[in-house]
Parts: sequence; C-alpha cells; structure tokens
Amino acid sequence: MPPELRSQLAAEHQPVRWIYWLDLLVTCALAWWLFWVSCRAPFGSWLYVTSSVADILVFLRAGYFMHELAHRSERELPGFSLAWNLLVGIPILLPSMMMLAHMDHHRPTAYGTDKDPEYAPIAGWSRFRMVQSVLGFGMVPLLLPIRFGLLGPLSLLHPKLRDHVVRKFSTVDINAAYNRPQPAGGERPVWLWQEIACTVFTWAALIATGLGWLGLYVHLHRFVIMSGSLMVNQWRTIVIHRYAGTGEPMVGSSQVQDTVTFGGGALSTGIVAPLGSRYHALHHELPTVPYHALPSIHRQLLEMDDYRRTFSPGVARTWMRMLQAR
Repeated sequence: MPPELRSQLAAEHQPVRWIYWLDLLVTCALAWWLFWVSCRAPFGSWLYVTSSVADILVFLRAGYFMHELAHRSERELPGFSLAWNLLVGIPILLPSMMMLAHMDHHRPTAYGTDKDPEYAPIAGWSRFRMVQSVLGFGMVPLLLPIRFGLLGPLSLLHPKLRDHVVRKFSTVDINAAYNRPQPAGGERPVWLWQEIACTVFTWAALIATGLGWLGLYVHLHRFVIMSGSLMVNQWRTIVIHRYAGTGEPMVGSSQVQDTVTFGGGALSTGIVAPLGSRYHALHHELPTVPYHALPSIHRQLLEMDDYRRTFSPGVARTWMRMLQAR
C-alpha cells in the first residue's frame, strides 16, 4: 500500500466511541446471560449444548476486545479498559495487562522473531503439533487461578519468582521463547490493580465455594466455556498468519504478505474471527485503524493485487489446506 494512502486511511478512520460501547455491553450481556442459561439447563440437554456452544462463541468476541485495548489509548476510549476488565477480563482471569505486549507483534524489528509474543514456526509444525496446540489452550483456564491466586502473591515476596512470573506467565502468547519485560512507567499501576483484582476474585470464588455459596458445578461449567473459547481462538490464531518467517525481522510488505485475509461467509467467518480479525493483513497494514472501519477499507482495496495476495478461504478451509499440506 502506498504510504500516502496508508496515512490517508489512518487519518480518516478513528474510533467511534458509541460503536465500541454498544458492542461491548451487548456482547457481555449476551455472554453472561447465556452462561446463566446453560448453567441452569440439565447437563447434556439440547438447551445445555446449544446455549453452551453459543456462549463459547460470544465469549470469543467479548474476549477479543482485549486486542482492541492494546491498540487504543485511554484518551480515545475513556473508561473502556476499566469497563472491559470488570465485565470480562477479571472474571475470566485474563486482564488486559496480559495483552500489553501485543504491540511487540507489530514492531518492524520484532515481528517474526523471538521478541514477538504472537509468532511461532507454525509453518513447520506437524498435524499433531497443530492439534496439540489447540487442545493445550483448553487447559489454560486451569492454570490461571494458580497464576493469580498463588504465584502472583508469592512472587511479590520473592524477586526471582517475580521475574519468572512476569517473563513467562503474564502474556497471551504462542511463542515459548518470548520473555516479557518488567512493567515500567504507566504499566506499573495497571499491573498492580489488575493483579490485585484477579487475586481477590480467585480467592473470593474459592471461599464462596467452600462456604457453599457457589456450587462446584459453576466452576466446572466456567471451565467448559472458557476452555472452548480459548481453543476456538487458538484454532483461528494458527491460520491467521502464514508463519513463513525464518526468525529474522519481517518489515513492510513482507509482514503484510505473511498475514491472512479470510474469505468465507460473512456470518460464519465473522463469528470465529470477530472484531475484524478476518481482515488481519489489513490490520497489520493499518494497525491504528479501529475494527469497525476495516470492512469498508477492505472493499476499497479489493482491486489491489498486493492486497489480494493475502486472501485465503475461510478459517476452516484454511485449516484443512494446512493439514493436507503436511
């Protein structure tokens, strides 16, 4: 994309606050209502299965706002980060601090290297490794209470443990080699209140369960919903890039061409690739543009050959292609 066009599009499209707020509030209301319905439905019933599957997909959308928060400042969306963390991030123990390192994924000197938390040599993975990665993310909800309920508080008393917790257990990533730096400057108060909130939430839930105020079934069902949502997210993540990097930085058009624009049905693809993530190549070209502006820009660029080279079929068909190529 010519630099002049890139600058023009970035300037023309700014976050529309009411769209963000309406989307977030409706999505969260639907997610927690479906959680309540599925919790009350008889296990294994038609109502349980349909409401649970729907809730997994709605929570996928609610959780993906974490990505938007990494790109938006408090000035652009005042109060939005606090609202998202209270409605989603703290209850699922994935606060927005876990995504602050996302901008390393967009840095020209970091993309595709060990300094990129969201890039791994997936192009060289076997079928088994790909499936294992998806299933592995399903276990994350079991680890998060340990991260925030035990390791977080203990690490405040032990500097070496704290260093390890920050480096390896404080980032949403797929790159095992990535080391998260210690929070500095404005990140420190963000980390402090979100870690405290997650720790309090974890222990409050455990105490409420021990006192009989909160049934164990609620925790088990929460695991089902969160696990399913994270597995769908990882399933999409594995095909959202071509992961053809060699470990060296990929800049400019190379980075964009390594990223995918999904085709497929608008509804089905939009559900599993929410908030404009189906236009991921466009997002890497214009990382400051809000998610709600990506569809219209996508339509403007359809005739550009460079952009069309990023196209791939829907998420499911792209997955099948990757599996068949192994």
